[in-house]
Amino acid sequence: MTTFFFRCKLDGGIKEGYIDANSAKHASDKLESKGYIVLELKEQVKIASSKTTLKQEIKPLDLKEKKDFYSSFNRQYKSSIAFYEIFNNIMATASTNNIKTLCFNIVQKLQKDTSFEDVFSYYSNYLGKTEAALIVAGEKTGKLENTLEKISKLVSEQEELISTLTSKATYPCIIFVLLLFACSVFAFFVFPIFNATIEGQDVNIKTVLVPALVKIAITFAIVGLIVWKIKTSRNIQNGFISKIFKLNFIETILKKYQISNFFLTFSLAYDAGVSPVQSLELSCNLIKNEHIKKRIEKVHQMLQQGCEITTAFNVADVFDEYSISQITTGEKSGELAKAFEEISLNYKKDYMARIDALLKLVEPLMLGIGAIFILVLAVKMISKYYDTLFSLF
Repeated sequence: MTTFFFRCKLDGGIKEGYIDANSAKHASDKLESKGYIVLELKEQVKIASSKTTLKQEIKPLDLKEKKDFYSSFNRQYKSSIAFYEIFNNIMATASTNNIKTLCFNIVQKLQKDTSFEDVFSYYSNYLGKTEAALIVAGEKTGKLENTLEKISKLVSEQEELISTLTSKATYPCIIFVLLLFACSVFAFFVFPIFNATIEGQDVNIKTVLVPALVKIAITFAIVGLIVWKIKTSRNIQNGFISKIFKLNFIETILKKYQISNFFLTFSLAYDAGVSPVQSLELSCNLIKNEHIKKRIEKVHQMLQQGCEITTAFNVADVFDEYSISQITTGEKSGELAKAFEEISLNYKKDYMARIDALLKLVEPLMLGIGAIFILVLAVKMISKYYDTLFSLF
């Protein structure tokens, strides 16, 4: 028996799946006997991966994996090939074993005649709940190509944001390391030599240099250990990060970032043919700020009661005048998806400008801290000098 992939027309819809038969004609006859109109029928392509590679546990896709997965999905879908072939191709060219394993499992589900909607819903925790829901909605409404295009762009922009922040934070980190080194040299090497010289002791550079290097190494080891502990300990992260997030400036940036993603997801969902109420439910998952979330829940209630979108968002009293103006214009012109996308872009410009301003403050702040430290040592050196000078009289 051979397994064949089929695409058939039934009751005005398209059905895809697999069927075992002795030949292509035998498979076609079996399908036609069930009332299917055969559009496509071909022998199943073997999966191009070793089973040993694909037995690992699936993990949720990280941002880079999402970018690779959805970009590849988008390109493959434009080729108008069957879903099982799309994921088979993604699996063959995937950059990580995690993507390969996920695609392998998706193909296995599709081979068992599981619907596309059920497969993506089943693996939503790994694919990203919001992205999976948007793709299911796009497939239902026949707008999957457009939805995939925008999801690919969204994930790429998110990765680009992380890359931008990393590059912008690199310079302050280098400044911090250099300052730490300079202060350590000053404290453990320069100051002891000065101190010994003032007291009239014979100074041997080697006897001072070795302990100084040990102390500098210990200082960097302690700082490295603290950074590693913060990075690996979830409890420390939660406590440390939550305190930072409570700072007014940081909290504002986070609010703007969440609202930007909220409107962009709303735009994607609405453009995919999802109702305003369901679009709001999907987008609301991206809001972590409790105050904003409560206000959006009020919008949700009003939309369920049949209120206009502009009225509901206006009553929320959490979005700026530009946003309300765009929603009003979009609702009147029938281009709400575009309006939500413009609002998202406006919030993105706002939080990116604030991030730039914050990072510009980091460098002078570090220099200031370093200057204060060196000033304290300089005062101690001068004090020591005068104490020694006065003791001679």
